[in-house]
Amino acid sequence: MGDSTLEKVDRDFLRKYESLLRSIPARRDLAKIRYKINDAHELIGKAKENGDPLMSDNAVRKYMRILFEAFQWADGEGIFIKSPANKFFAPVENEKMDQDFKSDFTDEDLNAIFGMPWYKRGTVDKNSQGQFHHYRAFHYWLPLIGFFTGARINDLCQLYLDDIKQDATGFYFFEISNERDDQSLKTINSRRKIPLHPTLIKLGLIHYCEALKKAGHERLFPELPYHSVKGYGDKASDWFNRSLLKERLGFEKDSKKSFHSFRHTFSTRLKQAGIDSETRAQFVGHIRGSGETENRYSKDHPPAALYAVLESVTLGLPEVAPFVCEDGVDAVADALRIKQINKQRR
Repeated sequence: MGDSTLEKVDRDFLRKYESLLRSIPARRDLAKIRYKINDAHELIGKAKENGDPLMSDNAVRKYMRILFEAFQWADGEGIFIKSPANKFFAPVENEKMDQDFKSDFTDEDLNAIFGMPWYKRGTVDKNSQGQFHHYRAFHYWLPLIGFFTGARINDLCQLYLDDIKQDATGFYFFEISNERDDQSLKTINSRRKIPLHPTLIKLGLIHYCEALKKAGHERLFPELPYHSVKGYGDKASDWFNRSLLKERLGFEKDSKKSFHSFRHTFSTRLKQAGIDSETRAQFVGHIRGSGETENRYSKDHPPAALYAVLESVTLGLPEVAPFVCEDGVDAVADALRIKQINKQRR
């Protein structure tokens, strides 16, 4: 990254430095000998090419704290009005608590989930009456969006079609907010903009949104009912965690894996790719920094910048067939029709 004086170092410089550290081989000295390379950038490229283990999170934090000691001295000398190293890392305690409850999905898990029939063909067969009795459009889209965003299930289930927006440069993004009375967020930091991964667009999400609007719908998942306490995620959570994972795919009943595991998997793969902690925090809606001042003055990256991050990371989605949009709209209509029939019977 070249030499730089203390007063020229800002927050962006530290983020780039952290990302660089996360790209360095764990056993750097041995890697230098094995590849006969001394240049750090060449070594990083060789390590990535060969899939070498990279520097651990603890090691990265250790190196960063050594650097922060210089900033602490400079802060005391009045060189900085506010040190760019102040509260650089998000609180580790919250991450540890979260990880105690849920586990990442393995590649084998993901192959099983995205190996379901609707991912092989983009739809399923209708019944003898020409209707979808069990299949729902959210069965296809919800796990995929969870995989590519790391968002909480209720954040996704409560999305309206106009929450999927396009910025001035043409990038599509999800706006996660609580603007409407039937929307809620876990914390204030959950409000954010997440770019649509290009694979979601390729599989037909934007086309599906346009078809839903044409059919007169306002929400991305109009087939999901609202629960006054649990929001729109109640039925979807039960379907994924119980019906799909445990009953159809045979996950153990006491397994720590659930829809929330997409969140952990996404965050882990960003970390493994060397993405800095603040950018990861913005993606998943964690606190950016660890204090009020940090939150107030630290601006989020625009969707275009986060899109570039997504493009640089290999998330490892198994092969999935494009969504059959017409069937998806029909499945929504069938779900709402069944809901109305059940309501009349009560």
